Formats: sequence, C-alpha cells, structure tokens
Amino acid sequence: MTLTTEAFIAETDRRANGINGPEDPIFTDEILTIGHEGASMAEIRLAGGYLLGCSLKDRHGNIVPVLYGGTDTPGEEPPLEYKINATHLMNPVGPQKGQPQHGRHRYTDYRRVSYGDPEQYVTSPEQLKLEPKSRALIAAEVPKTVPRHFREVVVAGSEVQVRDTYFNTSKKQYTSFGQHFYWLLNSDPGVVPSLEGFSVTDSKAQPLFTKDALQEAFNGNSQYVPLPRGIARVAFADGRSFSMQTSARLYDHNRNPIGKPLPSGLLAWRRQGTNSICIEDVYGMEHDGTPPVEASKLSNQGVILPAHASIDIQTFITAENR
Repeated sequence: MTLTTEAFIAETDRRANGINGPEDPIFTDEILTIGHEGASMAEIRLAGGYLLGCSLKDRHGNIVPVLYGGTDTPGEEPPLEYKINATHLMNPVGPQKGQPQHGRHRYTDYRRVSYGDPEQYVTSPEQLKLEPKSRALIAAEVPKTVPRHFREVVVAGSEVQVRDTYFNTSKKQYTSFGQHFYWLLNSDPGVVPSLEGFSVTDSKAQPLFTKDALQEAFNGNSQYVPLPRGIARVAFADGRSFSMQTSARLYDHNRNPIGKPLPSGLLAWRRQGTNSICIEDVYGMEHDGTPPVEASKLSNQGVILPAHASIDIQTFITAENR
C-alpha cells in the first residue's frame, strides 16, 4: 500500500484547517522522554514532532529549564491539537502558496526509527530519531511521494542537539528552513513576562537586535537579523543563559556536500499571552533592507534544493555556567 502525495497533502491540510486530536483517529498524543532524572532531559511529542520541553544540567549541577512546553502551567500537558506553542521544524519559514504556515511537518504524525537495523529502535536513553509515520505506507521506489524527513534529538551533558534531515523526492524547490524554538521567558511562572534582563548577542557579545526590534518582536511583530557565524547567546532575567550554535548544508543524491554551509539568520517573535519568546535559527530568508528587518518584508525562498538532494539543519543549545 502506498500513500500518494495528494493524500498526504489532503491529510495535513485537514489538520491545519482545524481538525484536532480527539477528532482525528490517527492522532498520536504519545510523549517520549529522553535523558535522566536529575540530569539533562527533553520531551518530544510524536504528533507534529514537537520538542515540548527541555531542561539542561549546567556544569555546576543546576537543572536549568530551557524551552516552553506549550502551556504556562508547569507539569501540564499541551492541548490535544496539532498546532501548539512548542518547538517545531519550519519548511518553509512563514507562509508560502499551497502550504500551511511553516509547512506540513507539525501536522504530521511521527514514529521512532532506528539508526541501523530497522527492526531495532535506538536503545540509548539520551537520543531519539523520528520519521513521519506515513513513510511506513510508502514504497521507497515511488519517485513522487511524501518527502522523507528524519528528526533527531540528543541530550548530552549540558547540551541538547536538534537535527533535521530532509530529502527532496520531487522537483527542484525554492524554499526555506528553520527551527521554531519556543524559549521559556521566565522560570518563575508568577512573573509577568517582560524583556527586562533579556538579551540576544553574537559570538563577540554584541547585541544582535536593537532594543526597538526586540520590543517589536515581544509585541508579536517578527524581526530578522543575519547570523554570520551561526553562534548566538540567549540570556534571561532569571539568570539563565545559553549558547546557541546552528548550521545547515545541502547534499546531493549520494549525500556528498554541495557547496559551502548555508548562511544563517535569527528570527525573534513572541506568541502573545504566553511565558515564552521565540528565537529561531533560519535559512533561506532574503531581504533588501538593513537589519533588523520585519518578517513581512522577507522573501522565504532563498534555499535552492535540487531534485533528489537533501539538507541537514542542526542546532546545539548549551547551558552556560551561572
């Protein structure tokens, strides 16, 4: 049995248009945890491949919360919906004709897969690899079908690693990619969210966003800046700080690198009414203005992905000493 591209599109469109978990007979609300109690941990939901939450153990032994898990109530699971306020892959970044906002990945159900023998799931408690569940219904030799995608999450020491590998099984694409990271704005849920004490700096400790741009992002108007070295530092008023390193590269059909690593950028934005802020590493965003640039003025088709080529996007977030 095969699942055609048309069926996959219809399925994800239906979910993007408001069919929620309880109404969807194949919704997978299972949440998997990697890591260890008292050490670095992360939670991943199979529905949408969302990274729901992550806490890292810094070098002093402190357990530091990093990501926002879809709800302002600690310990509460997010709603049974495909679209939630939690970290997910974007392809494309933002809107594009014929696609839901940020693409179809967050409306896809995932399953665990192995790193080798397909009959053996990864046994390490610190890592998890996922692929769309629909791939189980697809004949690999069918040339035009659901694009292949693998999502990997690893916690190691004071670090979480997120890596997405996307295979273009169809014609050349003009697109963009990114990780829509939802960061926990304040570890004390009783504090009114604000930008006080919050900063995003580059590898030389220089601010990446102006104060006005950050305020615009905090108010819900997305802002973009280039990130030439792929390195940023994100610091919060409650004393938490993290280094963020991102990279992306194209590969041909034999998985040989194509050209140089892609230039990276950052988007800043906030979902109103939540204790979160989004600092997102992105690729393929083009503009004519002087950064920071409003997201509405960006083109999101700067990644040229040839037919049968693939792209790797990986992000490392590390808890710094406090």
